[in-house]
Amino acid sequence: MSQQPHTEKTGKQCLSSHTQRKQVSNVSTVTEKRKQVSNVSTVTDRENRQAMSQQSHTEKTGGAVRVIVVVVVVVVVVVVVVAAAAAAAVVVVVVVVVVVLVAVVVVVVVVVVVVVVVVVVVVAVAELKVVVVVVVVVVVVVVVVVVVLLLL
Repeated sequence: MSQQPHTEKTGKQCLSSHTQRKQVSNVSTVTEKRKQVSNVSTVTDRENRQAMSQQSHTEKTGGAVRVIVVVVVVVVVVVVVVAAAAAAAVVVVVVVVVVVLVAVVVVVVVVVVVVVVVVVVVVAVAELKVVVVVVVVVVVVVVVVVVVLLLL
């Protein structure tokens, strides 16, 4: 009988020891879970700070990109307007030159025709050859008509 209380006592001690180990295990498990939660929140905080930093950087660079886009658009518009103005000026100059050349050619043709007609009339009247005068006048008229048609 003396053995039984000892066994009983040892059994209780074992049970108590086992329960304590289990409690210690539970405490360490809870502690580890808390550490994991703490690590997760630390990682989350770090990720949030990085995201905010990137957003701030994006906002700064986004403003710079907008400024660059506006500058490029303004430069392109100015270049197009200047090119259009230059093209219009060139067209105006070409038209003026062509008009002046046509006017000069018309004046020269008219002067030549008048001179030829006067010379032919003077020669014809002096020699009284009517047929020659008619032929020369017809030729001069044909030449003037052809030249005017070519200029158009």
